[in-house]
Amino acid sequence: MRLSAVRWVFVTNDDLEPGRLVRVTEPGSEMLWEVCEGEMSPEALEELNAKHILLVNSGVWSREPDVPAGQDRPSRVIEGSYVIVPGEWTPPLKGELFITHEEDGIATMMIPEGHLSEALRVQLNEVLKRFLARGAWVRWAEFGRPEDI
Repeated sequence: MRLSAVRWVFVTNDDLEPGRLVRVTEPGSEMLWEVCEGEMSPEALEELNAKHILLVNSGVWSREPDVPAGQDRPSRVIEGSYVIVPGEWTPPLKGELFITHEEDGIATMMIPEGHLSEALRVQLNEVLKRFLARGAWVRWAEFGRPEDI
């Protein structure tokens, strides 16, 4: 099923299982990331939503498709992680809070301290590891993907 949206929203601690700070569900063609209030800054949540709109609409990231004969398989990210960087760190692009760096199958999301709690970072990395291990998500080498997928 083609992914139509990725959304990040805040929820209260009571909305999540005890000890959990994040829950990811995939209702229909959407992926919903529910994050406990106070564990991520509103600016980081807003930027994650903006970045995912771009990635989903461009087709750069998608659920694992059946690739038609003659089509190249998308590249797979083997590892992924969220990293908290020192507060004085400045992303290379003005107006961005953080960046995602991808190289040789490794995606690293660098977020300045103060915008993501250490406990949430650990749980986000656990979720990311599960998604990547099952091969459910792929990154297409170029922007866009075959329209018939």
